[in-house]
Amino acid sequence: MSRAVFKTEEGKDQILRFYDGMLKKYPIANQSHIDTEQGRTFVLSAGEPENPPLVLIHGSGSNSLAWMGEIEKLSQTHRVHCIDIPGEPGKSESVRFDSTREAFSLWIDDIVKGLKLKKPLIGGLSLGGWAAIAYAISHPDKVSGVIALAPTGIVKPKTGFLIRTIFYSMRGEKGIRKLLSIMFDGEPVPEEVVEFQLLATRHFHFRMDTPSLFTDRELQNLKVPLTYVCGKEDYVFDGSKAVRRLNKINPAIRTALTDKGHALTDIREFLL
Repeated sequence: MSRAVFKTEEGKDQILRFYDGMLKKYPIANQSHIDTEQGRTFVLSAGEPENPPLVLIHGSGSNSLAWMGEIEKLSQTHRVHCIDIPGEPGKSESVRFDSTREAFSLWIDDIVKGLKLKKPLIGGLSLGGWAAIAYAISHPDKVSGVIALAPTGIVKPKTGFLIRTIFYSMRGEKGIRKLLSIMFDGEPVPEEVVEFQLLATRHFHFRMDTPSLFTDRELQNLKVPLTYVCGKEDYVFDGSKAVRRLNKINPAIRTALTDKGHALTDIREFLL
């Protein structure tokens, strides 16, 4: 069921003004929209058209600004397309579609067709990683590979993480800074990230559902190269447990356990 996600139009405008202000710092990226069955989708593209295509999908409660620290270097070797998930605090249509594999796969397929991409590599963070894996399972002939950074769908979230997230979010700026510090595993958090998170907490209804787990059979029969990356100190998932599951189910899946937390965006070293 689709539903509006911004609390007020004024709040939506504040978030989009912040987004536009940040985009001015990255003039190498071209802006466009693709019409999909799940809503009009905002796309940031960079790199030479003849470069191999790379599609990047952000996580829940975020937008393509999550990749801005990486897009310049990635665009030197790839034609990069960062896509805003409809129903998240970005520049795509501001209604949320259901968190089903069918819905997300249909959306990604519309993007791939709309951009006229031939077997792109797809990278995704958290919810975006789950969506990329789901698309690879349902459309293996349309993907060259997947790099999933701390994706949902491999193991269940840690007990109580959502309650702790709500608790910190209700404590104003101090709580948001504490939450981000945990997500970044104590690494310095850019002030732009703090400012965006404060805006989103005030003006946006976050996604509360958890996407489904992938079955052993689905992961065993995966026909697309998959790289799974997770932090040892991930706030949301037990990365070690996820790696053990994947290694046992399908040794062909490349796994990496980093020293970082959940806020992973550097995929360059894992490019297939």
